[in-house]
Amino acid sequence: MYYTMFLEQNRILMLQKLTKYPKKSRNTFLHPYSPQIT
Repeated sequence: MYYTMFLEQNRILMLQKLTKYPKKSRNTFLHPYSPQIT
């Protein structure tokens, strides 16, 4: 139970981190080794 709560919290934190970046930077962050996706 505690573990799943922790995972959920982690997922929410990751989503918040991702939404902080603009679209272009987020794509670079998600795909550092692939060509730029717009």
